Amino acid sequence: MKKRVLACFLAAALLAGAPVTVKAEEETAVSAGTEESVAGTEGTMDTEEDTFVMPEEEAPADEAEEVPEIQEEEVPEEINRENEAGDTEAKTPPELSYRVHVQTHGWQEMKHAGEASGTTGEAKRLEAIELSVDDSEYEGGIEYRTHVQSYGWQEWAADGALSGTTAKAKRLEAIQIRLTGELKEHYDIYYQVHAQSYGWLDWACNGEKAGTASFAKRLESIVIVLVEKGAAPPERTEGSQEKAYYAPQIQYQTHVQSFGWQTQVSDGAVSGTSGQGKRLEGIRINLYDTSDLGYEGGIEYQTHVQSYGWQEWAADGAVSGTTGQAKRLEAIRIRLTGPLAEHYDVYYRVHCQTMGWMGWAKNGGAAGTEGFAKRLEAIEIKLADKNALDAPDMSGQAYFVPFSDSDLILHGRTQIGSSENTSIGDGSQGTDTDKEIQAEGNGAVLGNPEDKPVLSAFGITLNPNNRELPLGEIQYRASSEGGNWTDWTSQGALAGLPEEGKYLEAIQIQLTDTLGKFYNVYYRTYIESRGWLGWTMDGNFAGTRDSDKAVKAIQVKIVAKTEKGPDINGSPYIGESGAGILSNPCPDASYISSEFGGRDAPLAGASTNHKGRDYAAYYGTPILAATSGTVRKVDYNGARGNYVILDHGNGLATVYQHCSKIVVKQGDTVFVGAKIAEVGSTGISSGPHLHFEVWVNEVPVDPRWYL
Repeated sequence: MKKRVLACFLAAALLAGAPVTVKAEEETAVSAGTEESVAGTEGTMDTEEDTFVMPEEEAPADEAEEVPEIQEEEVPEEINRENEAGDTEAKTPPELSYRVHVQTHGWQEMKHAGEASGTTGEAKRLEAIELSVDDSEYEGGIEYRTHVQSYGWQEWAADGALSGTTAKAKRLEAIQIRLTGELKEHYDIYYQVHAQSYGWLDWACNGEKAGTASFAKRLESIVIVLVEKGAAPPERTEGSQEKAYYAPQIQYQTHVQSFGWQTQVSDGAVSGTSGQGKRLEGIRINLYDTSDLGYEGGIEYQTHVQSYGWQEWAADGAVSGTTGQAKRLEAIRIRLTGPLAEHYDVYYRVHCQTMGWMGWAKNGGAAGTEGFAKRLEAIEIKLADKNALDAPDMSGQAYFVPFSDSDLILHGRTQIGSSENTSIGDGSQGTDTDKEIQAEGNGAVLGNPEDKPVLSAFGITLNPNNRELPLGEIQYRASSEGGNWTDWTSQGALAGLPEEGKYLEAIQIQLTDTLGKFYNVYYRTYIESRGWLGWTMDGNFAGTRDSDKAVKAIQVKIVAKTEKGPDINGSPYIGESGAGILSNPCPDASYISSEFGGRDAPLAGASTNHKGRDYAAYYGTPILAATSGTVRKVDYNGARGNYVILDHGNGLATVYQHCSKIVVKQGDTVFVGAKIAEVGSTGISSGPHLHFEVWVNEVPVDPRWYL
């Protein structure tokens, strides 16, 4: 600093031509270059007074202008650099020293800025650290604290004191380091740690956290450097992690049937079980450290408990649900509180009995089911910044609620009755009766049994505004006058042939996907001159065939599988000797090889009283459900071979024998035309074929009555 002041002073004197007095104690600080710059100048040096006197006469103006150029060339390069830097004096960096205590090795030798202290590749934990800063031109020091196994964050230590532990076998998991006083105004302190299983993490700076927390990972090595303010920070180490600190944002644990409280997990990990049929009974949720998130706040959650319903909100690690009461959790809501909720979203999804993983819910929305007696089995929870680009996909359905009356809408078209078709004449009678009609409500009736018009088309719509109904469609089709079946359709499209003036004779209705897993759809028809036929369900036929009688009204009711539906005790479908109730179970068969009734046994052990119809077909030919129903039994015996029994309700069942392969299992719901098996020759069989039986109240009858 003294060199810079003297050089500037001399330069100014040369420009001004003024005498300059320099004290002897400053003379020693003048560099050799500076002495040369004044050697040829006239003047006298008073050695007794320790002064040097410049001549008083002024230099000519043109010479004065040349002085700075000469002076610049002759001033030492070091002084010029200081002037260009804005009169800042080069400082000697403080001496940074640190040492660590390593598992089994003890205290290591002292290291200095930029040197690694500790070990890598030896699986040895750091247990303690000491840091100090010496020879600083500024007041201030260094403070540091460590996160210690089972103890958490310790108090701040300073200037060579120990942080951590020795002789306790406790690992350091994270560290914070900061400068104090004037020192922090002039320097930044950077530090980088090597963490178990992570390797080198990125650089942390000025009190930021470095390492991990709550993951039981040891620190193994550390590097620390001082960087003057304004200078470039250390470059990221090749292969290091993207962050300096890894800690959970949100933690949770569940109480599982027969297992009890599970190990705490965090940030999207699965808590609970799947595939083991175990219910969740209770849950605890907490935020790990809101200071890491940058905002104050907390977390609240409530659960829907079997037979109790929705419980009060719990918060910040308290138990929600029950323990020791054998009560299942059926749904959950989770939300953030305080300023934290303005900057973060909380996402969660559940694994539900029979449903598997459901869609993601967030910020207090419900996840799970209500009213279906379905247990929660597992859960995932995570936080995401509201500006995050990697938030979970919200397209899946997170929550199902019971079907309500307002969720079903029937609509259709009418025309005059079938018995009066010949009297239409010029169509004037059809003007008042060919119109659109609608009925709303679960169990509502479309059409008027007491009025003349009959139905020519019908459609069904599920409430599109209820996003909490189970995913799936209500599908339906119709048979119009003459036995012409339309294709399956859904969501309000009309089934029938109203544009051709044909009345409805029969209908089928079924539910798909999750909706079909939770509900049954019941329906019946009102037929001209016959009245209401019996209820049927889930894809079976309802109405008539080739009877010249039209459908005047339709009634539809959707009922949860856990509830009892309408009694099925009457015939839902009337045709010629019952014909048309069942579809061909093997449409790709080569031919019918044997009908119902007496016959010559084709081989030893075969029956002479044939109780079904045989469809000769190649191995692997698809076998289809003759109508919708439930798989009652899948089994094998020596006579039938591999066989399937379907239950269709109302005392009707169908049997499929000698299969080479079966693709359904007991309890499955199948729709008409669905593949259930493949043709084979198992059991007593003379070759590949399907033996098809129809049972009415468990008694085999001729399938031709129903096909």
